[in-house]
Amino acid sequence: MVWKCANKILPTRDNLFRKNILKDNTCPVCLSEPEIAVHVCWGCCAAADVWGGISVFRKWRRDFYDFQALWEEMGTKLKQEELELAATIIHSIWLRRNEMVFNGNFQSPNAVIAKAQADYSVYREVQEGVPGAAARIHISDSRQVWNPPVWPWYKANFDAGFDRDRGRMGIGVVVRDSEGALIGSLVAPKRNVTSAFQAECHALHRAMVFCTELGLMHVCFEGDAKAVVDAVNSETEDNSWDGQLIEDIRQLKAAYPVWKLVFVRRSVNASAHVAAKLAVNFSCESVWLEDGPSEIRRSIMDELVCNELIQS
Repeated sequence: MVWKCANKILPTRDNLFRKNILKDNTCPVCLSEPEIAVHVCWGCCAAADVWGGISVFRKWRRDFYDFQALWEEMGTKLKQEELELAATIIHSIWLRRNEMVFNGNFQSPNAVIAKAQADYSVYREVQEGVPGAAARIHISDSRQVWNPPVWPWYKANFDAGFDRDRGRMGIGVVVRDSEGALIGSLVAPKRNVTSAFQAECHALHRAMVFCTELGLMHVCFEGDAKAVVDAVNSETEDNSWDGQLIEDIRQLKAAYPVWKLVFVRRSVNASAHVAAKLAVNFSCESVWLEDGPSEIRRSIMDELVCNELIQS
């Protein structure tokens, strides 16, 4: 997040305006100034309310002309732990902005601070190897784990939770980049589903549509439903109802020839599985950009730690 801000590639409204994607560069929160990185993360009145809730930042000036100037001053004045927390807060402020723009929800400053502190605590646990972080994950060398793709590829893991008694399913999608960073997550309930196969088909289709909505060109889709993955990758025609679902997925995949679809074991697909289980009990589809429910974020962190432990 800090790297994106410093290199002026954060998808703020001003950046999108300069690329002729949007016609207005005004901050969607305060509606008074252009939304550049330093504004959304620091200068905006809503961001100032967050920083004002943390004593070390309470008397800082607000008139930094760009993000790099802000970050350089933070690097000069702050201790390492304070700087790491500041980076986490910046990320949380950006996530709050996205939640408001895309889902119409706006969290209070205290909620943003609490989330940042919780995320930072998990980060410190993993870095320091304290009990309850890496130590709580018991794995064997033979266990398969999720691995980041090679740049410029993304990985989209998908899964479906199926409640046969209620005829209800949940779709879970988790999209990450070559550094393992969360690009987006999605949970969506769906009714009137009669089989686990259909549920997995719907999950894969929604994952592909989600990636088109994110504008991702190089995507590897991973799922633990071998029958669905094999059916989509096969060239055999199927005229059944389930075959029509497969054909819809094939047509969408054909529009992006570089896309890949591979089968993975459940241990590799853990975060998507967590998302799918959550989705069964959701009332409507929910999307998070660079974020997700705490259960998904914790599962992603566990997967990264597993990967580090196996490689070490």
